[in-house]
Amino acid sequence: MTIRGGFVVALAILFLSSCSGSPPEILFVDRSLRLIENPSKSSAEESLRIFVAIRDPDGSADIESLVIAHENSELVWNLDPGTWSTVSFGGDEWYGHTRLEHPQNAPLPRGRFTVIAEDGAGGRAESEFFLTAPVPEEMPLFPALVQVDGEVTLISEAPLSLRAYSSAGELVLSRAVAPGEVPALVVDNLRTSAAEYVYLFLDQHDGTGVNLISGPFNLAPAQ
Repeated sequence: MTIRGGFVVALAILFLSSCSGSPPEILFVDRSLRLIENPSKSSAEESLRIFVAIRDPDGSADIESLVIAHENSELVWNLDPGTWSTVSFGGDEWYGHTRLEHPQNAPLPRGRFTVIAEDGAGGRAESEFFLTAPVPEEMPLFPALVQVDGEVTLISEAPLSLRAYSSAGELVLSRAVAPGEVPALVVDNLRTSAAEYVYLFLDQHDGTGVNLISGPFNLAPAQ
């Protein structure tokens, strides 16, 4: 092979390697199992909140799909730019979803889940996590919101988070609150904002890793 021929081959190899890119890397998987009560329906459903920190040397736009799968039950969620949410935190991009549910409204399977991220060049990264909390045999005590004569009271076994959303589903206010009567200033902020309804979030500290969520609660107008 001539020097010129070798140079052309080297350029071709370099070009192909640059096109193939570098595979993504999964840095961390943040997930929580949620039990969500709807007071108006007197029912509760399990869902999975999951966000995955993914780093791709070719840029975050190169990530094309995220798959969360439970092999034993054949339950699979396929996420892409049209269905996932993204968050920038700590210098990394996180991809995920706040409410993945069983398609048959059944409790989520327990055990090992696989997470697979894939980029535009077909590069893949894989990780795993486990859900180990037992399936509840009876309904737990969910936090509740009571409105009487313009006052708002929260009923809960522990401090919780109050999150208010607009009619378009946008988060407009989030506060850590204690059980009991909600301070008038917070109530005023709720009513003067674009808040349409409220959810209550309670993190259980019993080792199960299950978060209790109740809502939506519609806000009554000021008296």
